[in-house]
Amino acid sequence: MEKVIASLTILLASCATGGPTQTTKIVRAEPVLIVADRPVQTSSGGTFTAPRGWKMIQSGNLITLTEPDGELQVSIVDVSAKQLSIAIGQAWKRINPTRISL
Repeated sequence: MEKVIASLTILLASCATGGPTQTTKIVRAEPVLIVADRPVQTSSGGTFTAPRGWKMIQSGNLITLTEPDGELQVSIVDVSAKQLSIAIGQAWKRINPTRISL
């Protein structure tokens, strides 16, 4: 039987009136096991609690959490753009640079 991995992506996008767009270099980090519930801060200052037992990779504006069985991943991406559609596109490129469109 094939193992299906589900992926849930949360795009944290803000529409800005100006300013430079931040580009983050993709770096593959090793996952860290979360041994106790702990607060995590995103690159823009947002916070959430990473649950015990999950694995987390944090690289620039991308945080990916994987549940203990490895069947679900949650990605949180901080991006900023003048239009929401542009911010969503930037986030998708950050998560999967080989994907051309949704």
